[in-house]
Amino acid sequence: LLVFDMDGTLYRQNSPRNTYAGSRLEETVNQNARNLILRRGWADESTVDIVMQEGLVDTIGLSNYFQSNFNITRSEYFKEVWDINPEGMLKDYKVAKEVMQTLAETNTLILLTSAPKVWQQQVCNYLGIRNLFDRVITGEQFCKKDEIFKQLSRKYNSSNAISIGDQLQ
Repeated sequence: LLVFDMDGTLYRQNSPRNTYAGSRLEETVNQNARNLILRRGWADESTVDIVMQEGLVDTIGLSNYFQSNFNITRSEYFKEVWDINPEGMLKDYKVAKEVMQTLAETNTLILLTSAPKVWQQQVCNYLGIRNLFDRVITGEQFCKKDEIFKQLSRKYNSSNAISIGDQLQ
């Protein structure tokens, strides 16, 4: 069993530190969230930036803040804000793609990402790896990844499992 993270593992972002922070993806997500606030009437032009700043300090993120304060599910938020074409936003993914294609021939692959399903689907389609995974678990299904690792350890033999990601924890 090979459990892959997505962002930062299968590719890097096009930002100065190769992370979400400062990337074109972050800019697009924040602009889409800002537009959602205005479109739904949760704030006007004079207060939208205040609402955004409050949401950005939430430990889970804007999705949790919007769910708690505006009666929108995280899934609804993700569909409206994260349906983004990844072209030009990802880099350094060719080797990871080739390795995963080889590994999928003899191993069970699971994709575990904090990213929303709509972004995961966009990325996997763009990279041509959509059909490599036996199971995909996205941000709508959990708040913290350790919840999922506990579930996976009950379902699979954890002595034969490897987690592949860009964060030690």
